[in-house]
Amino acid sequence: MRVRSTIFISISILGLLFLASCGRMHNEEIRKSWWKYGDGFHVDDALRFDDLKGDTLYFDNSPTAIIVSCGKGLYRKTAVLKIEDLRTGKVGTYHEKGSY
Repeated sequence: MRVRSTIFISISILGLLFLASCGRMHNEEIRKSWWKYGDGFHVDDALRFDDLKGDTLYFDNSPTAIIVSCGKGLYRKTAVLKIEDLRTGKVGTYHEKGSY
C-alpha cells in the first residue's frame, strides 16, 4: 500500500511540474512576435498584433477574435497561439516564428 501512495504522489508532482512548464505568454510577448497560420479559423497567413487589447484581437478597428491560449509546451521551442472567431466560435492555430 505504501508503494502505491508513493507512486501516486510522484506522478502528481510530475503532473504539476509539467503544467507549470506550459506557461502562457504575456501580451507584450505576443505583440513582439509574428505568427504563421497553422489550421482552423483563418485571419491571414501571417499575423502581427499591433492592436491587441486584453485578450481581444482587433483587425481594421473592429474586434475579430479572442486569444484562447498562447504558450510554449514542455518540448516546444516556439509558442502556439489559439484564437477564437467572435462571430462563429471557430478556433484557429498560429505558430510563433520570431520577434520583430
